[in-house]
Amino acid sequence: MHGRGFKPAADTWRRIVRTALLSGFKRDVPDRVAVLERTFVEVAWYGDVAAEVLQRHGRAYDEAHDLADRERAMDALRQIPTRKRFSIRRYDRLPGKSALPEFVADVGSPVLGVLGLWKPVVRRACPDFGEYLFGPPTYRDAVMERVREPLEAMLARYRRVALVAHGTGAVVAWDVLRGRAGIPLSRKVDLFVTLGAPLADAHLRRRLADPAAAGSRYPESVSRWCNVAAEDDYTCHDKTVADDYREMLDQRLVDSIRDFQVYNHAVRYGRSNPHHSAGYLVHPRVTKILGDWLCDGVASGTGQPAS
Repeated sequence: MHGRGFKPAADTWRRIVRTALLSGFKRDVPDRVAVLERTFVEVAWYGDVAAEVLQRHGRAYDEAHDLADRERAMDALRQIPTRKRFSIRRYDRLPGKSALPEFVADVGSPVLGVLGLWKPVVRRACPDFGEYLFGPPTYRDAVMERVREPLEAMLARYRRVALVAHGTGAVVAWDVLRGRAGIPLSRKVDLFVTLGAPLADAHLRRRLADPAAAGSRYPESVSRWCNVAAEDDYTCHDKTVADDYREMLDQRLVDSIRDFQVYNHAVRYGRSNPHHSAGYLVHPRVTKILGDWLCDGVASGTGQPAS
């Protein structure tokens, strides 16, 4: 599932996601490509409702221009020959690479909280995410339903399901997994993978644990959680979740929480973009997480997996 901002149409987005996953598998674990190709991959897409909010705030979107640049970014990522080349040396040579946005987020987030400005800044910088967090429940409920419905369909159909969420989409996934709207999932998701997620941000953690919201404080519908955070990705400026959500382990709500830090080699519009979803999905670490999960299911005979 995707995060904030304008997104291409659902079918196009599904193709982009599958292309990125297959590219990583073909490069790093070619013996597991056949397993991935047999796996049912669904996309929880809410780009249309997000676009309505963004357009209402004066934002514009050129889908053709966006898709052309996404293709350029994907072609460049495909040309990285081996997993060893996803290194800091190659990352440091990317055009426009900068640690400044992450530094500003790290330093500025506590200051904004003290000044009471975190909420208005989020609303201005990310109107659709601000609408989800602070707006009337209509938008939040609509977005959550776009995730809950296909997820429940897969939980009913497959024995093993992985949920992969990018960026602020992880917040939506979190709310669905914890039954925020008072609708718990029918059973547990086998693997929850978050990519460039802001779940460790102190202000967001307080909002996620809001006792006034329906549902439990933490998700009770996850068996394992893997969090992947890229260097210089300001969306996940706090890169570790295991320390912040240790209570989930103490309460035995989840079997394991693991953090992984990576270098996202994506370039968008001529500049390094360490938050780009395809850069995460094609990364060797994500390939290994998903490849191991897929093959564990095949070896244990638990049936065709879904993600």
